[in-house]
Amino acid sequence: MKKYCLTLLLFCLACLATAQEKLSKAEKKALEKEIAAFKKNPAAYEEFKKKYQTNKETVAKLDGQIADLNEAVNNGKTKLAEKEARVKEIVDEINRLKAEKNETDVVVKTTTDEKGTLFKVQVPIEEAYIYKEVSEVTGKPQPVFSGEEDQDGKKKYTLGYFKTKNEADTFCQYLKQLRIRDAIVVRYEDGKKQN
Repeated sequence: MKKYCLTLLLFCLACLATAQEKLSKAEKKALEKEIAAFKKNPAAYEEFKKKYQTNKETVAKLDGQIADLNEAVNNGKTKLAEKEARVKEIVDEINRLKAEKNETDVVVKTTTDEKGTLFKVQVPIEEAYIYKEVSEVTGKPQPVFSGEEDQDGKKKYTLGYFKTKNEADTFCQYLKQLRIRDAIVVRYEDGKKQN
């Protein structure tokens, strides 16, 4: 019993010594009353110690949870920054492709709107799945390029427009050297395919 009282007294004195500068006279009196109450009832002191230890453990757990949450927030911010950078890359690529498409559309329009004879080098598209790749955005197969459907119902991809048959034949020979053996030259008159 004396051991507990002595421990309690030392604890309280230590608390008083550290808190003396910060406590008012009324607070010091209240603390002295609590110390006197603990001296009279060591069981209450033991209960106080248990609550103090439980509270200390709870605070330590909460501090750990806060640290975990802060780490999760930081990881989330990092992932968000990475995704925002990837979105920016994709938007930039989309804008580049749109600009490229607009330029191509202008070239195709000026080339194909001419009256007279025009030669196209085309490759038949028989197996559409060959011309698809997995999109990084959706994860689904999408066409790599687009073709056009001929009057005969067959799909073809046009690789070039030429004003003379000789230019078209030369380009077709280059494609055949690149193992694109199905490339053919097709003649168009005023925008209509000629057999």
